[in-house]
Amino acid sequence: MAARYVAALRLNGNPTRNFNECEHYFGRVIAAGDRLQAAGKGPTRVIGNSLDEREWPLALIRAWGHLGLAFSYVERDGDLATALDEITAARSHAEKILRPDRFPTRIKAACTDCEGLISLKNEEITDAIDLFEHAVREFPYSRSYIDLAYAYVERSRQGAVDRASDLRAARRALKHAVNLTPGDEPVDVVQEVLKEIDALGATAR
Repeated sequence: MAARYVAALRLNGNPTRNFNECEHYFGRVIAAGDRLQAAGKGPTRVIGNSLDEREWPLALIRAWGHLGLAFSYVERDGDLATALDEITAARSHAEKILRPDRFPTRIKAACTDCEGLISLKNEEITDAIDLFEHAVREFPYSRSYIDLAYAYVERSRQGAVDRASDLRAARRALKHAVNLTPGDEPVDVVQEVLKEIDALGATAR
């Protein structure tokens, strides 16, 4: 459920993106994880429905809780320092998963994606592109490709590199996003980025 809430936070076309509901849930996950650790449950202990609809190691569930808060802080509040603290906590928990082959997850790629958003907020566009590229190489995911497309659009808008090349890269990233989740991608977000690409392409002619 924690990973699903992160997806809802990132993919929801509603501008409010259910921040309050998601943050409340992430806080519950973190608090419950703290209680279980205090009760002697180790990070590799597989936890069932009391925290998540899937049976995951406690460390993985706690990692998603912290990362969910990080995404929310970045997207709603712009609290980048706190978001970085939450990413650090998420990575720390993720490193404690001893059998990642048994519990395949995109948690590390999602942490990198969130770091890319922070770079984007800081107007470090090329750094953001590098982070998003790394995230999709590690684990292809539709929202990460959309983030990558948007970063290329932003760099094209600044005219810092080859505008036409960046716009082509943005289109490729959007195509990957749509192909990964046909019929399930955030259509409004994709269309918004496509409009920006078309507008920038027209001014470049």
